Amino acid sequence: MRVYIAVALMVMLLWTPGCAHKPTDANYWKRHSVLPKGESVAILDARANDQSKSQAERARAVFTLLARHIKVGASANKVHRIFVNTAWLQECRYDCIRILNGWMPIVWPEGTTAYELALFPLQKDSEWGQWHIYFSLSGDLKDEDGLSFLRGEQLPGNPKLYEFALCFPDGRIERYSSWCMRGDDFK
Repeated sequence: MRVYIAVALMVMLLWTPGCAHKPTDANYWKRHSVLPKGESVAILDARANDQSKSQAERARAVFTLLARHIKVGASANKVHRIFVNTAWLQECRYDCIRILNGWMPIVWPEGTTAYELALFPLQKDSEWGQWHIYFSLSGDLKDEDGLSFLRGEQLPGNPKLYEFALCFPDGRIERYSSWCMRGDDFK
């Protein structure tokens, strides 16, 4: 009996890590972003770095910069033209994903490296935050290369943004990829 319980616990532990929520039909974005159009990079960049703003305001600014101004396939140099002041990255929780046990809102094919960024978690009671960006870069990269890329630093092999997903606190996920620039169906 003890062996059965131990095996069951191990299976549960290995199954649970990954994205906290998979989108339901109510949260499926149907290729229509809720993020506003027309806001300038300068205004969004300033809002993302303004520590007097709420976590939601700052995270929405970062999401909007990504969704409205950065295209899949962009190099670090092109990303840096949008993420001009990346001081806000110091307030985020960052992980390179090497092992996946569960579900993730982006694909992770061979030859890419996946990362997760939790935006401004210290502004919340939980260290995990509620606003997450999952992104993948072309190439087999080091753990710290994802942050270097977002800062606009040149990396060996000149990796490109392969795909990204914006995970909202309400469970909504907007996924941007080269095969479907405005999302992909998770059903």
